[in-house]
Amino acid sequence: MKPERIGLTLLDLELFAWVVLLKTGVQAVQRTYAFANFEYATDFAARIGKLAEEHQVFPTLVISTPVAEAVPTLVEVTLAHADLKPEHLVLAKAIDVALVTRMETAGALETPAVDV
Repeated sequence: MKPERIGLTLLDLELFAWVVLLKTGVQAVQRTYAFANFEYATDFAARIGKLAEEHQVFPTLVISTPVAEAVPTLVEVTLAHADLKPEHLVLAKAIDVALVTRMETAGALETPAVDV
């Protein structure tokens, strides 16, 4: 997908918190979520794994636990490919809709979305 099309597709899918990363030979979109604790963060990552299997699109997940107790646990989700396809971005939408909404309702998210 052309780089400018990636951004337009994110807008079309209302994925406003996802950012486009362009590196040599790789196109990627990324979003970072903040959670109140490590348990919520790992549950979120496991749920992303299930969605990834369903969609057959596999993101990079990084869970980082800060040293300071007042700082939330972060989960960074990156969907990267040499040529991003719409199905990659459909997974991003599935993550936002199916997971974020459910976890916000349960009070698991520290904030709806934190861009770091």
